[in-house]
Amino acid sequence: MIIYFLLFFVVAILAIGNMRPTEDVLGKNFSLLLSPSSFLFFICLVVFIGLRHETGGDWGNYLYQLQKASLMELNQLITFGQDPLYQVIKSYAASFTCEYNNSECAFNEGGLQFLNTVCAIFFCYGLMVFCMHQPRPWLALCVAVPYLIIVVGIGYTRQAAALGFIMLALTAISHGRLFQYCIWILVGATIHKTALIMLPFMIFGIKKNKTLILIAGTTFGLLLYYFFFIEAIALLTQNYLGTEYDSAGALIRLVMNAIPAIIFLSFRNSFALNRAAKDFWTGVSILALALLSLYFISPSSTAVDRMGLYLIPLQLFVLSRLPDVFGTYGARNPIINYLIIMYSLLILITWIFFSTNAANWIPYKSFIWVWLGITHA
Repeated sequence: MIIYFLLFFVVAILAIGNMRPTEDVLGKNFSLLLSPSSFLFFICLVVFIGLRHETGGDWGNYLYQLQKASLMELNQLITFGQDPLYQVIKSYAASFTCEYNNSECAFNEGGLQFLNTVCAIFFCYGLMVFCMHQPRPWLALCVAVPYLIIVVGIGYTRQAAALGFIMLALTAISHGRLFQYCIWILVGATIHKTALIMLPFMIFGIKKNKTLILIAGTTFGLLLYYFFFIEAIALLTQNYLGTEYDSAGALIRLVMNAIPAIIFLSFRNSFALNRAAKDFWTGVSILALALLSLYFISPSSTAVDRMGLYLIPLQLFVLSRLPDVFGTYGARNPIINYLIIMYSLLILITWIFFSTNAANWIPYKSFIWVWLGITHA
C-alpha cells in the first residue's frame, strides 16, 4: 500500500507548491495538448495503472473474458459485446492472450497487460486534460488520487476508459465546444454504453434555440437507443436490476458526489464561470443528488453506483475551486488548500483500512516488478 500513499503525497506536494491559481482557464483556447510536466505525470500514471499485475477487483474476470474472446471472431465479439471500440481492442489483446499447444490454450497475461494499458491511456489522458484546465490543476489531481485514480482507474478498466472520454467532453463543453462534447460522449459509449447518461447534458451548453435543439437531440437519442443500445441496456437492466445486485460502499461514493454538488448549488454564483458552464455543472450537481435519492429506492445499488462513477469529475471541478470560493479570489489561500488535501488524504486512509474490497488492491503489483523480481509495494 506504500505506493498509493507515495502517489498521493507526490501530488499533494505539487498542489502545495502551486497554490496560486493559473489565469482564467475558461478564457484560454481549448487545447488537448499537455505541458511537459503534465505529460510526464501522464506517462507515470499510464505505467502505474496499465502495467498493474493481479491488482484490482476484476482481474480474474478480465482474464476469463479474454480467454473467451480468443475463441471468437471480431464480428462475433461486436455483436455479442455491443461496445465496438472496446471489442476491437479486446479482440487484438485476445489474439496473444492464448498460446495454443495441441489445440489447448495456455494463458499468456500479456494480452491483459495490453488491454489494461490501452484503457489506461484513454483514462489518464482525459484526466490530465480535464485537470490541466482547472485553475489549480494539481489540487484537482490530488482530489482524484484516492478514489478516481486508485480505485476506478485500477478496478474499473472499461468504465475508466469511457470516463476518460467523458472528461474530455466536460473540458470541451466548459469552453463552449458543444459538438466536441457530443462526439467525445459517443466515443466513450463505444467503450461502455452507459457513458450515454451524460449525453442529455448537452442542452446546458446550448445558448440559442434550446427547445428546437432539445427536440432534435431527444429524437436522435431515441433513435440511437433503439437501433444500437436497446438490447445492451436490456441486458444491463437484467444483470443489475433484475438480480438486485448490491455494491459495497455505494452510499459512501454517492455521498462523495453529493457533497460538492450541494456546495456548488449553494454557492454557484461565487464560482467564476460563464453562464453556460454554470448551467451545465448545475445540471450535473442535480443529477448527483438525484442518484443519492435513487439509491434508497432502487432495487440495485450497483446500477446507481455505476452511473455515479461518471459524476466523480464533479468532485475535482468543485473542490479544486473552493480556495477561490471561500477565500480571496486569485490568492493562494493556503488554509483552504490544506483542508482539501487533508480531506483527500482522509478518503485514502478510510478506503485502504476500512473498505471491504481494498484487499484486491493490496499489495500493489506491477508487471515491471515481476520482471525485476520485486514482489509488491
